[in-house]
Amino acid sequence: MAQIIARGFAVGTAKLLIHQSSGVGVRDYTALAEKASRVVEDLTGLELDLPSFAIEGVDRRGWAEHNIDSYAALIERLTPPNRPGSAGMAELNAVALGGLLGSFAGKVLGQYDPAFAISSPAIWMVDENIDHFAHRAQLDADEVALWVLVHELTHRAQFHAVGWFRERLLALMTQLFTASTISPIDLLGEVFARLRGLSSSQSV
Repeated sequence: MAQIIARGFAVGTAKLLIHQSSGVGVRDYTALAEKASRVVEDLTGLELDLPSFAIEGVDRRGWAEHNIDSYAALIERLTPPNRPGSAGMAELNAVALGGLLGSFAGKVLGQYDPAFAISSPAIWMVDENIDHFAHRAQLDADEVALWVLVHELTHRAQFHAVGWFRERLLALMTQLFTASTISPIDLLGEVFARLRGLSSSQSV
């Protein structure tokens, strides 16, 4: 199968769009994960299996690079092997993907990846955005991080508790990509556009 995403182009495009804060570190989420996991398990009654997935503090660029790798692998997996490619398409797809992720990198506080394409589930906490949000709202940054982590761990509990959920979503995505006549990156763009519209309609 021809290459679908040229990673270097995607990373370069994303970095052009990302405003990087200076001097912002990332948290060690070991203790915070223990605290947040107790909250989720006590309230939901669901198990998280905390040692089975990673929780990592990242900056905006780190979040974008994680997602570039994840989405590129997912698109590669879902694209039918007989779908024709053309010269320069991998680079164009990469610029589109990098642009989408670069535009979102300053907004995301945390994300659970259920490992649709990566080897194991992971939670990425965007400490740059958490600290910026906390400062702007005059809140304690560690309390905001705890709130975000509880939210992401709840997603983990949902996926972990319903074993068929991940495979069912993968099957539906496979059907969508197989039936569609537009490129995978265009489909991904449509998803991002809908998410952007939803986010705008809910802002205050």
